[in-house]
Amino acid sequence: MLQKEFGGWYALVIGLLFIAEMYLSRSGWFEIGAPVLFTLGASLILHDFHVFETSYHLLTYSLIWLLADLLAYFAFPNPRPLAWGVRGIGGILAFVNYLVLFGESDASTAAIGFAIYTLLFLIISLVYRQPALFYAFTLTLPLFVAFLFRTFGVTKWIHPVMAVAILYYGAGVLLRFVKRAAGWDLSLLYSGLGLGVIVSLAAPAIGGIDAAIPVAAAATLFAVEAFAKKNVWLAFPA
Repeated sequence: MLQKEFGGWYALVIGLLFIAEMYLSRSGWFEIGAPVLFTLGASLILHDFHVFETSYHLLTYSLIWLLADLLAYFAFPNPRPLAWGVRGIGGILAFVNYLVLFGESDASTAAIGFAIYTLLFLIISLVYRQPALFYAFTLTLPLFVAFLFRTFGVTKWIHPVMAVAILYYGAGVLLRFVKRAAGWDLSLLYSGLGLGVIVSLAAPAIGGIDAAIPVAAAATLFAVEAFAKKNVWLAFPA
């Protein structure tokens, strides 16, 4: 049946039946059936539409698994014994696709993929209310920005990425000042400082007179953080 013209759509319908059985029986053991069949259906549908790019396939599959976990977490109140399996498969697919997108020759394809992941991980971190998960967002947004600028011919990615680092750090300082969203402020602060380190290490390889500007900005962030925490050791990177 799955080899027929509409085999992919049949797989999607069967996947919906697994979701219905999961809710009717209140059994989390049926959870994995839906993403498995949705992945199979999506693969067949993409081939029907002559979409053969690995990055688009992996993007679709990872979205299926991660969104399946997110929706089940949000809407299924009963025990989910396979939750970490679903979550783990989605994470692995996303990680592999990050590697594929990072080596993508078409910058626009990579930008689209990272844009979708940026939005996805922002939603996931907010729904789960886990500041640690927020790092997935803060890591992905600079990748999206770098490849977005590359689509417009800007190959010196250190400047836009440093701008993102400054925004992260500024937002973290603001949250720390108002003493709200504990944990989230640290995610933003550390992400800003971490991006500053990455930019500083990459600047000599990229070269150019203007490469010193992001490095100076990164040094300023560390100097500000050292002053705020009254910790002289934080000033050493500066």
